[in-house]
Amino acid sequence: MKRVEPVRGPVPTLSLRHIVLAMGLLETAVWALLVYNGLFSGSDPATRGIDHDVAILATGIFASTAAPALLLAVSRKWLRLAFALALAPPASLVAVVLWSIATG
Repeated sequence: MKRVEPVRGPVPTLSLRHIVLAMGLLETAVWALLVYNGLFSGSDPATRGIDHDVAILATGIFASTAAPALLLAVSRKWLRLAFALALAPPASLVAVVLWSIATG
């Protein structure tokens, strides 16, 4: 049997800018789904106010974290800050879930 040699050459890497752009676009999609569901849900009229409040809260979180991260990444400025802003919503969600599991 012939031995197959691995391909040698440069390994493609992602820049911090591309990572921030991908995270920001993913957060934008999640934000759009939350807002659409919050504003146009066909839920019980008694809980429709909660759905509306979730849409407003999601918009506030998006406007304070993901939108500035996208703007910084597009302008190629302060990429570490943009990464921190893009990482804030998923990290806070994980923290809340872990806290709720721990306090049971």
